[in-house]
Amino acid sequence: MTRPLPYPYTFGAQVMQFPFKWMWKNNIPLRLYVIGAIPTFVLFNYITYKHPLRNAPKKPDAH
Repeated sequence: MTRPLPYPYTFGAQVMQFPFKWMWKNNIPLRLYVIGAIPTFVLFNYITYKHPLRNAPKKPDAH
């Protein structure tokens, strides 16, 4: 393996040197955001696509 550059010039090199493990361990808001986003995504998908009232018959117009 080669030694890293003194400064990562490309975006890929910056991503490779980013401390993802350290950020996950020490950044509590990031963890809470990800942990909360997953059930929210599942709930919204259920409401959008599989909820029984989604395919309920429409009410007729009053006119």
